[in-house]
Amino acid sequence: MMPTYTVLTLFTGVMHFFGKTTVAVAFINDSKEFLRFGTYKHWVALFEAGNPWPQKYFDLGTDPHPSTFSYLRSLSIATSPQAHVLVTGHVNDGGITVYRYDPDARTLTKEWVSE
Repeated sequence: MMPTYTVLTLFTGVMHFFGKTTVAVAFINDSKEFLRFGTYKHWVALFEAGNPWPQKYFDLGTDPHPSTFSYLRSLSIATSPQAHVLVTGHVNDGGITVYRYDPDARTLTKEWVSE
């Protein structure tokens, strides 16, 4: 029997970054752009709504590693699309990291880390 994958498997160029499993999808710029988080990955892909191809990749780093190790951690990833803010929990501690997205420059900047 053939395995069943999500529609994201159509993005063959993205597969080496994210594998076949998505932990979370979150809008970062109102309803215009969203981020896709892959399992066990610290890379995030930026997509435009309605466009199936990633527009940019962001490396969130591994110190601390964002909490993308299982579906149970998906709620530790949150955004404020109107404020262009991303908050992720950490894998190994109770801390959070706050990032700010600049929609004009399409950059994601780490602003604050708590442990």
